[in-house]
Amino acid sequence: MSVITQDESLELLMLMAAFGEEETWMELASMGAFDTPERPLIPAVRFKLRTYGSANAVLDFRFDIEGVRALGRHFRLPETVITEDGDRCSKDEALAIMLNRMSSPQRLHDMSSKFGRSSGSICRIFLWMNERYESKLYAPTSLLRRRIDSYCHAIAQRTPVDGIFAFPDGTKIPISRPTPRRKGDGENLQYQVYSGHKRCHCLTFQ
Repeated sequence: MSVITQDESLELLMLMAAFGEEETWMELASMGAFDTPERPLIPAVRFKLRTYGSANAVLDFRFDIEGVRALGRHFRLPETVITEDGDRCSKDEALAIMLNRMSSPQRLHDMSSKFGRSSGSICRIFLWMNERYESKLYAPTSLLRRRIDSYCHAIAQRTPVDGIFAFPDGTKIPISRPTPRRKGDGENLQYQVYSGHKRCHCLTFQ
């Protein structure tokens, strides 16, 4: 017996429902007559910030529990965040998703086990936060212009080098050895992404 696609099975259901044969359709489905795509399993967990230890919170979010809650107050987040697609979560969970996503490069699927949500739901919540607070999440150029001299002075007091105002985070993710692009104009991508400290080609995330 040939397998019926998912779209065809829905059309068949509407046709059989018109004749009162829904039970026959259910029997066909139980026999495996329809091609039903397997979906990723979503762990049955619910994120609760209060159950987190501060040590784990610092590792996962780069803020302790009180720091995450303080961010929620400073951002003036609503108690319940609702995306345009109807995803609902508490402000603590929305902040945790945003901070966890930005703390290190990782797949949305890997975050499902922590938050008990689908990859799509996590993505939409993160994009909601990113769109609302983008000006505060990334390097504020206006603030840097005003304070760059004081940053450089503070670093110069403890180092023999002048003109440094910040240090990138050392999060490095190894990658395959890159090849030149077709229109790279002689660029050396291997030199650009090679880390002498780690002795591998990698991307540095901040």
